Amino acid sequence: AYMVSSRAMVVGRLVGRGRCGAGQWRSLFGWGSGATCPPQPPSGLGEDVAATVRGTGKTTTWHDPFARMRWMDEEPAVKQLVKPWLEAETAYAQKTLTAGAGTFIQRVATEMASRAPTPPPRADPPAAHLLEIHLGYAYYRTEHDQGWGIDCRRKVAVAPSGAVEWDGQEEVLLDYGTLEGELGPLADVTPLKLSSDGRRFAYSVDHTATEEYTLHIAEVPNGHGGGASRIDAVDNVWSFQWAGQSDRIIYTRRDDKLRPSQLWIHTIGQPQASDVLLRVEPDDRFFLDVGKTKDDVLLTINSHSKLASEVSVVRAESPTDPPIMVHPRGEFQYFVEHHNGTVFILTTADVVGGGSDGFKLVSAPIGDPRMSQWKSVCTPPLGSRIEDADFFDACVVLHVRNAHGLREFLLVRYDDNDATRVMPSGPETEVSVNAPAWGVGTQRVTLPAGADIAAVAPHANSDPKASSFRFSSSTPLTPNVEWEIILASGVLQQLETWPCVGSPHFAVSNYTTEQLMVPGRTPDDPDVPVTVVSSKANPKTGTTPMLLCVYGAYGESLDPNFDPAHICLLRRGWSIGFCHARGGGELGQAWHNGGRGLLKGNTARDLHAAITGLHDLGYTSPHRVVCRGISAGGLAVAMLCNQHPEMLAGAILKVPYLDMMTSLLDHTLPLTVHEHDEWGDPVANDATLEYLLQICPIRNAAASLRNQTADSTSADILHPHVLATAAMLDERVQFWHPAKYIAALRAAGHANAFLLTTDDTGHFGRTAEADALEIAFCLRSVGQPLR
Repeated sequence: AYMVSSRAMVVGRLVGRGRCGAGQWRSLFGWGSGATCPPQPPSGLGEDVAATVRGTGKTTTWHDPFARMRWMDEEPAVKQLVKPWLEAETAYAQKTLTAGAGTFIQRVATEMASRAPTPPPRADPPAAHLLEIHLGYAYYRTEHDQGWGIDCRRKVAVAPSGAVEWDGQEEVLLDYGTLEGELGPLADVTPLKLSSDGRRFAYSVDHTATEEYTLHIAEVPNGHGGGASRIDAVDNVWSFQWAGQSDRIIYTRRDDKLRPSQLWIHTIGQPQASDVLLRVEPDDRFFLDVGKTKDDVLLTINSHSKLASEVSVVRAESPTDPPIMVHPRGEFQYFVEHHNGTVFILTTADVVGGGSDGFKLVSAPIGDPRMSQWKSVCTPPLGSRIEDADFFDACVVLHVRNAHGLREFLLVRYDDNDATRVMPSGPETEVSVNAPAWGVGTQRVTLPAGADIAAVAPHANSDPKASSFRFSSSTPLTPNVEWEIILASGVLQQLETWPCVGSPHFAVSNYTTEQLMVPGRTPDDPDVPVTVVSSKANPKTGTTPMLLCVYGAYGESLDPNFDPAHICLLRRGWSIGFCHARGGGELGQAWHNGGRGLLKGNTARDLHAAITGLHDLGYTSPHRVVCRGISAGGLAVAMLCNQHPEMLAGAILKVPYLDMMTSLLDHTLPLTVHEHDEWGDPVANDATLEYLLQICPIRNAAASLRNQTADSTSADILHPHVLATAAMLDERVQFWHPAKYIAALRAAGHANAFLLTTDDTGHFGRTAEADALEIAFCLRSVGQPLR
C-alpha cells in the first residue's frame, strides 16, 4: 500500500530521474532496473496541535501530519497503518544498504566481534592489582575460555609489606557466561555489591536493554569451592544498597512514568509484598536514588533533578530511623560522602567560595551538616571541573576535567589537626585549596601524553584503607589500560594493557589521536574542541572520509573510547572525529549552559564549526563527512541537516530525540517534567515554545527540502543521506521520534532516508548487525564500495 502512489510520481518529477524519487540512490548505490521504491508514509495520522502558555494565555497552533503515530499501541486503527510501514521501512533499509554487497554484513560483524576488548591471559593466582580485599578475601574477575567474565573470591592474608598470601580454593560468585545463556545476549548485569559482613551479595539484571531491572540476592560459597546460590529476588529495582549487615536491602523503584520515585526496604527471604515503603518523591522533576558512603557508615537518600538536589543521611545500621536532611532542595546540586566523622559535600553552590562555575568540595560535621556549617576544602578555577571524589585514609582523590577537557586526578591530603583542611605537602597547582597558601597542598596526576585523550573509568576502590587508587582508561586505539596511583607518593603506574586484537590485522602504530581547537562559527562563538583519530599518512587534502560523533547535552562529556566499529572504518581509509559541542560537560558548567534551553542551537553551531575547521585543516571535506548522534546528540545532527545540509554527506541518528514538541507538552509521558530543566517548558514560557518550534527537526524537515528543490530540475538534492534507528521498547526516546522525522523527509521526496526498527530492544540495545549496517551506510554515503 505504501510502495507506489500518485504522490510518489509527483515527487519523482520534482526531485529527478527516478519514478519514485530514487534517482540519486540508483546511481550511488548501483541499483538495477528492478529497484524497489521507498515506502511512502501512511496518511490519516495528522492532527492540529495547540499549546497555551500559562500566564500569558497565548495559544499557538500548528499541524502535525503524523501526530497520531504515537498512539500506535493504544489505537488498533493507527497500528494497522503504522506497523506495516515501519516493517516496510526496515526491509527497504536492509535491502538498499546491502544491495550487491554479498557477505559484507556478516564479514564486518565477524570482524567487530574479533576486536572485542580482550584481557591478556590471567595468572593463577591473579596479580595483586586485580584484587579488592575485604574481610580476609580477595575479590577479582577472571575470564572463561570463551571470553566470559567470572567474578571470584579467594581467602588471603596480607603481610605487613602489603604482599598477598593465598589460602584456600577459588570460589565462583557470578559467571556472566552462564547468565548470558540464561538471560539472552542483550541482558545488562550491574556490578555485584557485597554485604558488609561478606555473607551475601546482590546484583540486578535488565533482560532486554529496557532498564527494567530485577534484583537478585545470593549467598556466597561455603568455603569449599562451590558456587554461589541465589536465595531471593526483587522486581522493578532502580538503585539499591545493603542496609545493616546482610539481612535487608534498601532500594528505589520506578513509577508508571518510569521515574524512580519510591524508597522501599526489603527483608531477605520475605515476600516482596511485605516490603515497607519509606519515602515517596512527589516532584516529577526529581529522581530518587539511594547510595552508601565508602566507609559503610551512612546511607544517602538522594533526590536529584538536572539542576538541584536534596540529600538526607541515615546510619546504615539503622535504615528506618528518621533521616537527617543535609540541605533542602534549592538552585544547586550536591552529593554527600563521609570520612572519619566528617561529611564531605561536592556542590555547585556558590555561597562557600567563588572562582568556579561547577562543583567544589566542602565539609561539615556529621552531627550538623547544614549549609551554615559548610567549610570550603577545594575549588577549581574557571574552566576546570571536579566530577567525583574518592575518600581514603591517606587522602582524597578528586576526579577532575582540566581546562582542555582532559581527565586528571588531584590528591588532597588531610591535616592531622583538622580533617576538613589539607596539609601543605604537595607542589602548587592550578587548583585552589583551603590551606595556608593558595593552591598548595595537592598533587596533580595526569595520564602520559598519548594516553591522555581517553575515557576514564575508576575501579570500585571500595577499601578506604587501600594504599592505591585504581582506574582504567580506553582510547580510540587501545581497548583498555589498567592504572594505579600510589596514594603516599602520587606516583602513577601502568599495570596492564589490553591491545587491539582481531582479524584482519590492524597496525595501531600507523594511526594517531589528536585534540584540536577549531574556530567557532563567528568571532562571538568560542573555539570548539575536536578529537581526531586518523592515519599518520593522512594527506590532509580534504579527501579522507570521516565519521564525526557528537552529543552535546545534559552536561555529559563525549569521551573518545575504543569502539570496534571505528576500527572497521579506520581500516577502510576513514578518520574518526568527536565534536565536543556546547551542551556537553567537557569544559565545565558554562559549556553545558551554553548549549541548553534557549541556547540549544549552539550545539549544531559548534558541529558546523567543527566540520568547517576540519575542512580548513585538510582532515576532511563536508561532502566526505558522516555525522552520528545518539539520543539527544541526534537533535544536533538533524538540526544541522535541516539548516546546512551542504555540510554533510550522511547522518546517522541512533534512537534520536527529535519530537520535542510532543514530548515536552505531554506531562503524562515518561520523564517529561524531568526534562524541562534541560530543554525548557513550552507551556510555561512563550519564548521556549517559539524556540522549540523553530529548531524542531520534524517540523522543519519538509521546508529544508522545498527550499532546495523549488528551482531545481536535477536529481541532486543537498539533504544528506539519513539513517535513523528506533527501538520499540525504548521508553526514553519513543519510536515515533525517528519515525516521524523519516516520514516527514519521505513525504517531501527524500528517498535517501532510512529507518531501522528493532522490536526487542530498548534505548541502550546494540547489535553487531546494526553496527555493520551503519558501516555500510557510511561507505555508501560517500560513494565507496562495500569491501
